[in-house]
Amino acid sequence: MTGEYQYAPMFNLSTIGYPNFKNLFWLASTLYFSVPPFLIGIFILSTILNQWRKREIFITELSQKDDLTGIYNRRVLTQHLLKLDQDPQTVSSYAILLLDLDHFKRVNDTYGHIVGDQVLIQSAQILKQNLRTDDMLGRYGGEEFLIIIHNSHFYEVYRVAERCRQALETSRYLAGVGIEIQVTCSIGIACSESGQNALSILNEADLALYQAKSKGRNQITFA
Repeated sequence: MTGEYQYAPMFNLSTIGYPNFKNLFWLASTLYFSVPPFLIGIFILSTILNQWRKREIFITELSQKDDLTGIYNRRVLTQHLLKLDQDPQTVSSYAILLLDLDHFKRVNDTYGHIVGDQVLIQSAQILKQNLRTDDMLGRYGGEEFLIIIHNSHFYEVYRVAERCRQALETSRYLAGVGIEIQVTCSIGIACSESGQNALSILNEADLALYQAKSKGRNQITFA
């Protein structure tokens, strides 16, 4: 063994002497055998944590979004309305818009549910494109959408609603080769007032929507 180091000298104290950390060969061997597994372990742990975060985000989004349109679902909208009651700074600074696609049943009956689903998906995207960044859009049920407009006065609320109405009215939906259909909407609006809770404001918006449909549809009515 004269002039030679035994295999794995980091574990052989008699060969390299003591203390080990003063021996460069021992230090180099230790780093060579220890650092790669350590780095691999960090990489694996980081990958697992990253995948876990992505999974949590996916599950959260899945529970918040409407399966068909990809916008917020009714449960999230209701939760947000209840939160508005708990925040006194927003009590008098928001409006609720209930939007219903006019005669949507005819679309399903005439062209089928596949076309009807595409109309809902495209309508949701059109509405999303015509809302402001801090406005909230969701599918409230069937062909009905709910929009919450924050921190806006009467005229701004009307401008947003009219922009959405016109955007839907001027859009065309493909129902087959060479077949285009037009879909309009009716909108009921209720603005928050001091002392009112969000669910009562929502009920007023629903009544305003009923009035808009009773007057001939494709129009906006305030509560």
